[in-house]
Amino acid sequence: MATLLSVFVLQEANPLNVLGSGGVERWVAYPLLLWVTGFGGYLLGDPDIGS
Repeated sequence: MATLLSVFVLQEANPLNVLGSGGVERWVAYPLLLWVTGFGGYLLGDPDIGS
């Protein structure tokens, strides 16, 4: 919400400029890493797969 407000108040062209390049990279990479970890845990926890 604060980012959207800063776009209207500060007239920034891109709301992701607030995060910087490292912040944008984290927004892209962390969901993928969390999904891979969760999916791997699901596969390891299912007794029917892999046997």
